[in-house]
Amino acid sequence: MSIFAFGAVQAWQQSGSRIEDWLPESFQETKILKAFKSQFGSDEMLIIGWPDAKLGSPEVDELVQRLDCASKEGDIASSPRYFDEVISGNSVLKVLTEPPNNLGVQRARAAMRGWILGEDDDTFVIARVNAFGTEHRQAAVEFVRESAKDIMNLDEDSLHIAGATADVVAVDEASKASLLYLNVLSAVVCISLLTIGTRNLFLGSAIFGIAALWQMGAMALIYYTGGRMDNVLLLTANLCGVLSMSASIHTVNYFRDAVEHHHELSPTRYAFMTALRPTLLAALTTAIGFGSLVVSQIGPVWNFGFYSMIAAPTAVTLTLWFLIVSLRIGRYQYTPSPSAWSQANESTGASLDKTEANRPSRPFIVTLVVTALAMVIGGLGLLRLETSVGMHDLLPKNNKLLADYAWLENRVGPLVPVEVVLEMPMTPDTQILNELHLVRQVQAALASIDDVNATISALNFSVNIPSPDALRGTRGVVQRVVFERQLEKFLSHFESLRMLHSKEGVHMWRVTARVRGGVKQDYESVLQRIRTSAEQAVNSQSDIRANVIVSGIVPLTVKTQDRLIIDMATSFGCAILLIGVTIAVVFRSLSAGIILMIPNFLPAVVVFGMMGWLSIRCEIAGVMTAGAVLGIVVDDSVHLIMMMRAFNQRGYNRHAAMEQAVRVCRPAMIQTSLVCGLGMLVFAASPFTPIQRFAWIMATLLAVALAGDLFVLPALVRSPVGKYLEANGVGRALVTSGNGELASEG
Repeated sequence: MSIFAFGAVQAWQQSGSRIEDWLPESFQETKILKAFKSQFGSDEMLIIGWPDAKLGSPEVDELVQRLDCASKEGDIASSPRYFDEVISGNSVLKVLTEPPNNLGVQRARAAMRGWILGEDDDTFVIARVNAFGTEHRQAAVEFVRESAKDIMNLDEDSLHIAGATADVVAVDEASKASLLYLNVLSAVVCISLLTIGTRNLFLGSAIFGIAALWQMGAMALIYYTGGRMDNVLLLTANLCGVLSMSASIHTVNYFRDAVEHHHELSPTRYAFMTALRPTLLAALTTAIGFGSLVVSQIGPVWNFGFYSMIAAPTAVTLTLWFLIVSLRIGRYQYTPSPSAWSQANESTGASLDKTEANRPSRPFIVTLVVTALAMVIGGLGLLRLETSVGMHDLLPKNNKLLADYAWLENRVGPLVPVEVVLEMPMTPDTQILNELHLVRQVQAALASIDDVNATISALNFSVNIPSPDALRGTRGVVQRVVFERQLEKFLSHFESLRMLHSKEGVHMWRVTARVRGGVKQDYESVLQRIRTSAEQAVNSQSDIRANVIVSGIVPLTVKTQDRLIIDMATSFGCAILLIGVTIAVVFRSLSAGIILMIPNFLPAVVVFGMMGWLSIRCEIAGVMTAGAVLGIVVDDSVHLIMMMRAFNQRGYNRHAAMEQAVRVCRPAMIQTSLVCGLGMLVFAASPFTPIQRFAWIMATLLAVALAGDLFVLPALVRSPVGKYLEANGVGRALVTSGNGELASEG
């Protein structure tokens, strides 16, 4: 246990998010982004603003100097270097008005407007984060906060920070905020419900203690295998706890059933033998459900599927052994209370057959029709389901980061960059002036797009470039020669500004389009218009050839968003197929496998379908639950059908057998749904959207799954197809004992 505890603590302390984890290596967009970074440097920024940050403000220069010193002086141990470059409106204005640019102040202000200078001369500080800073993002942000407090005595409410680094820090803070408190609250809820259900505080605490052990075990597994705990993997531990409690509740239910009906085996032995086969099958289907997530190309989803595939089934299987030991050590005693249920099993199988034969058939047709209608409506809703993987979608609407984005963008301009690179082959006839004419055309085309609020290129940092019409005639030819010579000197200046990258035989000109990040946008549409406008501008002239490359985090986000829905469908499809085949093999009936998947297919279709109809976007939490939930909800179905088959073997027909199976399993099924559902629902109060969304989706899925097992599955058994679910006399786990009670074979 100490090994688990140590590993869990280490995993928690080293947990955190990394942007690079979300960048699938196989995506072309990832390769383009990496190439862009190698050509123009990192585009990860921190944008810092406050109410008195104005052009010419000495506090702006002082903060720039403080952050810039930290980027260039001292060693990492004494003065960490978090930033490669720090600029502000003041420093940019100085660059533009001094050689070699020599722009007039008004011309320089116009070039700065909308990306680092607002209409009222508001400005902010931009710090480009280096490699060390990306490894210590939290420390970099804390350094900025401390520096602002030292210089201007600003509190956190008055300081506004945005940018990719701030995004990651905000996500980490949100994912860990209140998590310990919520875990304690969840523990109280679970122990309370378990104690009420088992009528025994020791047993309720033992069940939760075993679950908590496997929660620590899951975290320790990540640490000892060299993995890194991120915001998504935090859910693996909670799921192990949920599944462990589910297995324990069913086992205790079998123990109580043995006491109540005086089985000839000891209650602990009967509980173990009865629970063993369905528990092992549930562990296998759970492994398949989580394993289906490894088809994903998105790193956090793949990691979640991989570690959950190992940890969850292991927890479910070993829980059975630990619980039996706890029952023996604790000498758990159960005294059944007289009830109608306790007397129901006294009649023989034959008499129940007769009773069932004379009893009016329940309206299973109505149940199946309603189920079919719900699945059709849910299926249509699935077609409307949209996905989202934006960093801001991981945060609640009242998060300070989102407010900071809106504040900064309203004062100065948009903050989210879309990078357009114009790749122009150099030839002996190449003229820099023609290249800049094309850059100007592309920049103008991008600026005309409604959702693009600012554009930046080398032209923002150079003298006015004459138009092609002004360079016609003899005088124009002379002017062109003069300009070409001047521009040759500017090339190194453009490269130092990271607006141009020259490699053998190619000039790569950078044009940045800024879009808003503080509001919800259809980035796919914006990206398409940017790409189309740039290509049309290039194709409209014939003086020079150019290849348009669109880069940045936005294209990658759009690609990942598209991939998310594909991964969700693929994962869900694989889980259905593999779990269905597994059940068919275990029951030695393909029909049984297909029929048993219907009530387990229902929860995902209904819940995700309703999300589609209600326009609730599916983010990473939805992808994780889609395939994994099948492995979880099939647990109750397996227990129910195996118990029904056991009663089949005693001579009950399938209708009576299902009634008796429901009688035996229903308490555990309801208690499992309550404990696991309400225990998870506590996390809906988390400020981290994936945990919040995962909690209520799981709770809703468990509720729908319970309805499917208690109503839809019995209706299927009563229908003509129910005959395929009956015991076929092969591989029986339970047989009839001499006194007519259920006893374990062997």
